[in-house]
Amino acid sequence: MIKCFFLIAGILLFSSPVRCQSSQTVAGVAADTETVKASSATVDTAKEDVARAARELNKARYEKMILKAELEPSAEGKVQLYTQALSRWNKGYGSVVKGQLLERRGTAYSKLRKWDSSAADLKTALKLNPKSVAGRKLLSRIYQLQGKCAAASDEIGALLKQVGKGEYADLYYQRALINALCLQDMKKSIADFNSAIRTAYPAKHSGLMLKSFLARGELYCLAGNFEEGNADIAEASQLDKSRKEYLVARGTCRMFEQKFTEADQDFTDYISSTTGEGAVSAPVANVLAEAYCKKGQIALERGEPESAQDLFTEAIGVAQPAPSLDNPTGDNLFNISDCYFYRAGIYEGVGEYLFAEQDYEQACKMGNRPACSRKKRMLKEAEEEEIDKG
Repeated sequence: MIKCFFLIAGILLFSSPVRCQSSQTVAGVAADTETVKASSATVDTAKEDVARAARELNKARYEKMILKAELEPSAEGKVQLYTQALSRWNKGYGSVVKGQLLERRGTAYSKLRKWDSSAADLKTALKLNPKSVAGRKLLSRIYQLQGKCAAASDEIGALLKQVGKGEYADLYYQRALINALCLQDMKKSIADFNSAIRTAYPAKHSGLMLKSFLARGELYCLAGNFEEGNADIAEASQLDKSRKEYLVARGTCRMFEQKFTEADQDFTDYISSTTGEGAVSAPVANVLAEAYCKKGQIALERGEPESAQDLFTEAIGVAQPAPSLDNPTGDNLFNISDCYFYRAGIYEGVGEYLFAEQDYEQACKMGNRPACSRKKRMLKEAEEEEIDKG
């Protein structure tokens, strides 16, 4: 019994320290593990901080690159710098930023008259930023200069859904000119002139209302609706107290009515009203060119080609230069290409074929389709004549 007691006591005596030592070892291992985890978390946090700092540094450098492009004075420099910025763009900067860069580069291309490059950038930019009003307005103007009339009209249609009511009249007027001059759709053009007049604010759009009444009146007369045409021109005369542009529109209607003497007098009166004014603004110069050109057409009707030629030359001399980015459709329905076309016909009639070909070429470049056709016929006739001689 005593032996058994000491045996049990010995076991208890020697087993307790073992259990204690084992427990301490496990606790130490756990503590080391936690320390490793904490160290690992610290390393990960440090890596994230470094990566974040690197991204912020790259973003700051990128923003500095964009700012440099914005401050660059030359269009060539802007194209180069925006191209560099686009090459370093990544998804982290967002698609909106890419769209803005493309729009800005497209704008720079437009100032260099690189219409194709500009249109390509603006189209892509609008896919990324479809709400950009400035980008869409510019693309519409470039389409007009490229002769892509339907596309230009579509862009204006999209703009009408984006802009405020204060801009409606200007956009309707622009589309009306595109429909009349470029698409030859007089019905749609009259509808847009109606909308331009309806949405115009008299205090803000008095000039636009005047031009809309004049242009719509001419279209009515062209369609043979002389009553409504003359009513529009009479309305315009009440708005046109100083420049007397209504005289040219009224003369145009009288030409359509075959009232050539009255029409000629209207054109003469307008020319007299601008005589002695010295240098005139581009819009006035274009109306003046229209008056000379239409007097030339009347001279042709009367069988006076020499007088007509002088009048067409006078019109070409005072007209505004080729359509610009700021004003691709001009200010009214008149197109100076008509003067080149009629003068070319006179040159051709007297055997001045080189001058005729040059005028047809110039008119064709301005979008005069009959001039393009006539030039092709002249070249074909010249080739056939060479073959006959051979």
